[in-house]
Amino acid sequence: MSAGDRNAWVSKAVVIFITLVGLAIAAIGASFVFFGIAEWRMALASRDWTPVEGIVEASELHEHSVPSGSGSTSRQTYFDIAYRYEVDGVDRVGRRVAYTVTMGESQHRERAVRYPPGAAVTVWVDPGDPTRAVLEPGGNGWNAVPIAMGLLAIAFPAGVVWLAWRIVRRFGLL
Repeated sequence: MSAGDRNAWVSKAVVIFITLVGLAIAAIGASFVFFGIAEWRMALASRDWTPVEGIVEASELHEHSVPSGSGSTSRQTYFDIAYRYEVDGVDRVGRRVAYTVTMGESQHRERAVRYPPGAAVTVWVDPGDPTRAVLEPGGNGWNAVPIAMGLLAIAFPAGVVWLAWRIVRRFGLL
């Protein structure tokens, strides 16, 4: 095999590898976009849902340490809730606070204070599916974060793949 043939083979392999990795990253990005749009649509729809009375059955702030790569640990905090509500004589349990992205420990702490066990709450129920309910209807600007991340995860590898193919073609490596 001549040096030119070997270079062409290596160039092809590199471009194919870059393309496959780019496609995998883009697929992950597409799932972020898909699920982000679905969540945002639910957030918007929840503003028109039916309000019913409910009660918080359990509300807990969880904190745990997670080892990081540098040998130290970081603390992660999340909020878990269960509330009971009734629709058409059927007792139901909900666990979702809102269709929004929760960004940070402070939001989890605020929710733990706002929804203590035993608190009376207004539950917003989807009239088309009473198993779907939230305590905070609507969305906020953070709903765009997964969509933006997904679009970036599609655009960046697409640009890299385009550039790799352009370089290979320009220099006649394929």
